[in-house]
Amino acid sequence: MNLSECQDLIIDAHSHKHDTYKIFDNCIKTICCTAKYSDWKELENQRDARVYKCFGIHPWYVKDIRDIDSIKNELKKILIKKDKIKGMIGEIGLDNNCPDMDKQIAVFQAQLDIAVELKRNVFIHCVGAWNKMFDILKEKKDALQQIKIIFHGYKGDIDRTKKLLDYKNVYFSFNKCTNIVEMIPGDRILVETDYEDNEKKKILLKDKKYLHNLIEEMSKINKSISFNKVYEKYSTTTSFIAIHQKGYAKEDVESFINERDGWKDFSIHFGLDDSKNEYYSRMGGKKVWPMTIIVDKDGIITYT
Repeated sequence: MNLSECQDLIIDAHSHKHDTYKIFDNCIKTICCTAKYSDWKELENQRDARVYKCFGIHPWYVKDIRDIDSIKNELKKILIKKDKIKGMIGEIGLDNNCPDMDKQIAVFQAQLDIAVELKRNVFIHCVGAWNKMFDILKEKKDALQQIKIIFHGYKGDIDRTKKLLDYKNVYFSFNKCTNIVEMIPGDRILVETDYEDNEKKKILLKDKKYLHNLIEEMSKINKSISFNKVYEKYSTTTSFIAIHQKGYAKEDVESFINERDGWKDFSIHFGLDDSKNEYYSRMGGKKVWPMTIIVDKDGIITYT
């Protein structure tokens, strides 16, 4: 299974609202993070199903916060209305280049507390404040185990990466390839289009294969990073694929499946009802959860 065959499997792990619609040539979905309170309402009203939403206060904008408790309550109100995928927390964290570290820590911890309470994954920005970050992770280690922590734009060295790998719920998101990916398990690596240099980001977003090429480059360093691993995972955990058509011809879906090496070996189920009971009854009561491919009326193919 080559890279071009699997392009629709990619999710951009970190973007912002001003870049969102520039990146869909690179991926099937994106995780869109906010940076300041004034962004929350716009993202909350976003109706594009391809956009997973993260709400939070970036350390750059902590200076604008007057009442931490008020912001904390507003964040909870938004998240309670959304499920765990459509309502995550980010971009939050610590940045030593910004003023008032004590206030940054207070705002960061308040948002982590909500993440734990509501069991929401968090997307973290950390620049030059790793000692403080590790202090917080250590202090809250037990509580944080019930959520996933993603460090975005990761550029850590060997020692820092070793420390983070001790936390089994920590994941690493990369916007460029570094040799450090060799020591990280492939199932804890994500890719993203967010970039700290705006000029380089403009160039990056024009490259429709940026994320595909990034994964390919990383797979040369870390052999556990491979689209074939995705296929292998499903081939050992599912016995059939459920195809859900939404205004799309069955023959076209069958053609799509037949073009994927190995996929036609699965038992294929076409249907519209995605309830577990239908799956179970069609499998003779066998408790097997399928890989689901949803094909919508525009031909957009989503994998779950």
